[in-house]
Amino acid sequence: MWNFSETSPSTESVTSSTVQEFISIHLRNTFLKINGSILLVLSLAGIPNNILNMIIFSKMGFNSNINIQFFSLSAIDFICSCFYVCVAVIMQDMSGLIDLRVDLTDVIYLTASVLSSLSAIGSWVTAIISVERCCSVVLPVRVKDIFTRKVTMCLNVGMLIVQMAFLASNVSSMRFKVTRSSLNYRPRVTLDNSRMNDTLYVALLFWGASFITFICMGVIVISTAYLGIALLQRDIWLESLPARTNQAGRKNKKLVHTVVAISAIYIICSLPGVIVLLTLFIDPSLSPFDPTTESLSIVLSTFIQICLSFSGMANMFVYLKMNSKYREHFKIILCFACAQIRMRCGSD
Repeated sequence: MWNFSETSPSTESVTSSTVQEFISIHLRNTFLKINGSILLVLSLAGIPNNILNMIIFSKMGFNSNINIQFFSLSAIDFICSCFYVCVAVIMQDMSGLIDLRVDLTDVIYLTASVLSSLSAIGSWVTAIISVERCCSVVLPVRVKDIFTRKVTMCLNVGMLIVQMAFLASNVSSMRFKVTRSSLNYRPRVTLDNSRMNDTLYVALLFWGASFITFICMGVIVISTAYLGIALLQRDIWLESLPARTNQAGRKNKKLVHTVVAISAIYIICSLPGVIVLLTLFIDPSLSPFDPTTESLSIVLSTFIQICLSFSGMANMFVYLKMNSKYREHFKIILCFACAQIRMRCGSD
């Protein structure tokens, strides 16, 4: 979501006769077909999953910060899943597996900006959740005074405003036009490179979104490691408490387990993007804007998008496994949906 490789323009005009690429167009298209199909399945699965998450957390109420944060995270993952569906379809069109009526390859410039900003917001929310749970371990009495609902909402809205400002600046620098070529029977939406500042685009994409995501990931790694160690230390102490006293501790332990699981999924699925980003800084010759490495950048971006799409889809299973209230509301909604289906089938 936050890698520069998503911004690669169309490679249809670059052939092996003019540029010797790291990866051939044929191999690139093979990866696009396979990875695009996987991305499409994951993103389509993520849409209903996150809609259900938002419904359940709204039913559970926003009395606690954790419900607010999980609802926000589900909303971000839902929007990302919708964009990943579009990206997956464009990938399939680039590979030749499907044939859209309009060539939308250059639209990936736009989706890269949107997904990078959404990734920054999602990373910010996840970091707040992890830090809040760390404070609940260090300062269990004062954590509710520190992370009030007002503070949580202000932090979320503040990052949303910042990202919308960066996104608006980036999008306003793009100029798209519809062109027709005698060699291509279909119209193509192209980015007017003559009116676009590539340096500004990359700077806004990196400093406005990717850098924030990178910092948040560092915070999440540290806080998750601390929570993991704290859980091991608290297990022995909780077992020594009486049953009634231990009940509240066990409830907090389950919540910490949930946060650790969500953070671990985020870290694992974000790691490929971090590695690619660091590689671009270490070796500038692998720039995604270089025609010789363009296909390689596109292929790498597909793996990154698959990992991030899986991260947004998999959170639901963590909630089902570790949150009893979530399971209760899930069963109620599932039973209601089944009853409605039976009523409609019976009426027909």
